[in-house]
Amino acid sequence: MTKSADGRLSKTHMESNMNKNILMIHGMWGTGDYWDNFRKFFELNKYQCHTPTLPYHNILPGEKPDPSLGKTGIKDYVEFISGEVDKLDAPLILMGHSLGGLIAQLVAVQKNVDALILLSSTAPRGIFKFDFEVFKCFWGLVKRGLIFCDKPVRMNYNEATYAVFHQLPEEERKAQCERMVYESGRVIKEVGLWPLLGIGEKITEVDENEITCPVLVISGCKDRLTPLKLQRAMAEKLSAEYKEFSEKAHWIIGEKGWEDVADYIFVWLNEVLK
Repeated sequence: MTKSADGRLSKTHMESNMNKNILMIHGMWGTGDYWDNFRKFFELNKYQCHTPTLPYHNILPGEKPDPSLGKTGIKDYVEFISGEVDKLDAPLILMGHSLGGLIAQLVAVQKNVDALILLSSTAPRGIFKFDFEVFKCFWGLVKRGLIFCDKPVRMNYNEATYAVFHQLPEEERKAQCERMVYESGRVIKEVGLWPLLGIGEKITEVDENEITCPVLVISGCKDRLTPLKLQRAMAEKLSAEYKEFSEKAHWIIGEKGWEDVADYIFVWLNEVLK
């Protein structure tokens, strides 16, 4: 494999990527626009990138959500992304951040994909290690009673800063918090409360034996929302290649130095798909 001086692959390898699709799945409170940095990076490297917005998330920041969002579940998200997969030709790569990582795993169980990339991914059912930082991330929603409802839910500035954007400069942090849209209360329960209340009926359970493609799990050492011990356990469950970035937190797709993460994925893809 030929690499340039900066570690990128040669023009020949870049041109070979032109028929490869990457479907990027965003996380909670987001839209497809969350992938702008990665989309531009991989498009420059000749991948075809697709960044769908999950159902009922396609609203303007601050706009009132459709009440149906609150009762939308993980199964609905998986069905939607599966439909997006069916529109695309192979080879197909699934890339998910946060909740998008869990959705990507559930889709990869059902669909034939060529590679699976999980960034600061929500862990599937069965992987549970109590972490006080994670508890603090959701404490505000618990206090307001929002984590137990089937209504659209949104973090406030302080909650979002603590959980997701604490590595960003203040002005950028404010801008990112303002971009956040509403999330499904049902989804929050399904992914967060199964260890306590048994909610979810195993719908977030992933059979690792059904995922046969190469898997890459990436995490940030300063992540409060999806901490290292969960990421390591998930990587072991999936027999995945695992990479930690010491200075990154949960917003690994947008923090300073996100290019290092994208570069790592780029080289890995060209290794496993050659």
